[in-house]
Amino acid sequence: MVSSRHDGPTHQPGGRGLRCADRRGRSARQQCIRRDILFTGIVSKQPGRHAIRLRSGNYSGTYAGRFINITVTGNVVLHAATLNYGTLTLDGNQDPWLAASNLMWGNNGDFDLDLQIPTSLHNNDIGAYKGAPTDGIGTKPSVDPQFVDAPNHDVHLKSTSPLRDAGIPSVTGGIFLRDLDDNPRVQFGAADIGAYEIQQLGDLIFANRFDSQ
Repeated sequence: MVSSRHDGPTHQPGGRGLRCADRRGRSARQQCIRRDILFTGIVSKQPGRHAIRLRSGNYSGTYAGRFINITVTGNVVLHAATLNYGTLTLDGNQDPWLAASNLMWGNNGDFDLDLQIPTSLHNNDIGAYKGAPTDGIGTKPSVDPQFVDAPNHDVHLKSTSPLRDAGIPSVTGGIFLRDLDDNPRVQFGAADIGAYEIQQLGDLIFANRFDSQ
């Protein structure tokens, strides 16, 4: 699953909004590299069910799944009185997940991310998450990403976003050379966090953060 948009509502059996699971026997490289994706407007059907569930299979290796440069926003979890569920849940059977340079913000679940399997977090912006990551650096706890116009579903980043140039510089499996709009992934020196890369700064005089005069 790469370079794609998933706009709800959609429902799977058991009340989940969207479930992506690997088939037994397929390699992690074929099935578990998920990059440059937008999940928005997905609604769980039953209270206490996550909106999005990504599940890896039984694989050996460093990571069973890699979740890179994803934006998860505007998704809905129906609350249950005694259950706390994340908007997006990562789980599986064996090896850990790698979650890097992802933007998870503006969802109504109890948590934006629910870790049900060992997960390494690197350079993400996550509103709130449940579970203990195995390791990680550079993850921004609940930083407003500064969407261009979230009420009208434009979740590109403003040029002033703190997520600009904040993505992980090097990651297992690599990053795509293009973002979800098919624009160059790296601009102004480093990759941004999330599915979209800022392509133009508001004031080009200060594009390198210095006045050229």
